[in-house]
Amino acid sequence: MSASLKKTALHSFHLAQQAKMDAFAGYHMPISYGRFGVLKEHLYTRQVAGIFDVSHMGQYEVRGADREKFMEHVTPVDLQRTRAGQGALTMLTNA
Repeated sequence: MSASLKKTALHSFHLAQQAKMDAFAGYHMPISYGRFGVLKEHLYTRQVAGIFDVSHMGQYEVRGADREKFMEHVTPVDLQRTRAGQGALTMLTNA
């Protein structure tokens, strides 16, 4: 892996699942899970469930002394409980 590629919060999970990884949008992302093959992955997802890592999409950088207070105002995320390097699915409200 190139040192310049970023890793998502699910990177170690993908590696543990024997994902074939490649560069995508500046991130080291799973392309497929070789032990299953694309067709089996597709059928499994249709029958059971699947994970699509969207961690590399829609990221924002918020700067300033009151950034945590601001983000807790415009999102329903409890940032006090969010660890460094951890992400959270959320939405931006029109607060």
